[in-house]
Amino acid sequence: MTEPSRSEMTESQTKGLWALVTSLLTLVLLALGALLIQPRLTERRQLLPDRYVLTADEVAAQP
Repeated sequence: MTEPSRSEMTESQTKGLWALVTSLLTLVLLALGALLIQPRLTERRQLLPDRYVLTADEVAAQP
């Protein structure tokens, strides 16, 4: 049997690299989604009428 050259990747290394690439892609997409959603959440809080915002005393009085 001949040993594989160091430049060739084994099947295990290929699977590991693929897992790393897909994990990094997932993290990038999650970060991008969070950055896109965050301004909408901030705007939504600002548009909320004051009558729906509870004070600390009102929150403490909740059952």
